[in-house]
Amino acid sequence: GLMTAMERIQSGNLDALPQAEYGSQEFSAIYVTFQKMIASLKEMKIQAYEKDLENQRIHINSLRLQIRPHFYLNCLNFIYSMIDFGQYDHARRMSSITADYLTYIFRNTSDLVPVLAETEHCGNYLKILLLRYPESFDYYVEVHREVENAAIFPFLIQVFVENAAKHALTLEEKILISVTVFPEDREEGKYVNLYISDTGKGFPEEILSRLQDGKSISDGGDHVGITNCLKRFRYYYGKKGEIYFDNSPLGGAIVDIHIPCEER
Repeated sequence: GLMTAMERIQSGNLDALPQAEYGSQEFSAIYVTFQKMIASLKEMKIQAYEKDLENQRIHINSLRLQIRPHFYLNCLNFIYSMIDFGQYDHARRMSSITADYLTYIFRNTSDLVPVLAETEHCGNYLKILLLRYPESFDYYVEVHREVENAAIFPFLIQVFVENAAKHALTLEEKILISVTVFPEDREEGKYVNLYISDTGKGFPEEILSRLQDGKSISDGGDHVGITNCLKRFRYYYGKKGEIYFDNSPLGGAIVDIHIPCEER
């Protein structure tokens, strides 16, 4: 009966659909409505389960992207070379920056982090590159005090900074990589604007077109970091988050991100 079904459902058994009983027309209507409600609950449970699976898959992909032994081994080899050449101050600085870089990666894989922690991590990455490739680029980072503790998922900024830095190493001229984070007031509430840009050659037209259309740009291992980041972005922010890609008329790539401001 209806009461038995309700007790089973309360215990977590959503398959306990009540069987229709003879009675008044009003009672029959209650049974029909109740059955529809249980069917909706089952559908919601399936959707929540699938979303959780998607989150786990994205999380695993994120871990896989961050565990890059070649980068760490190159850092260690570079430190060894510095010591071998008697550059002890450089070796000490490289060791400290690399330790901070690795600490951030292995501590922050799924939990949200403050914006300031993420930008400091980006700074460590760029410092490591500049120690290995001096004068290859300049960088500028500015975070407004009002949004220093705004929460974002790890590597949201890093993946685009890394893309710009790798691009800079292929160019003969020195470029500027810029990261700014500022608050913005909207009718729907307080938002954070994350703006990453550089003065290089910009996104290739085909890549830019796919990014602007929201399509995957992962091809044979290339751009996997950006593709995975965009999946995480949609998971965390849905329609509330906005991310725009463009090339500046003056040259260089632009990534313009707008997300609700929630403090960490």
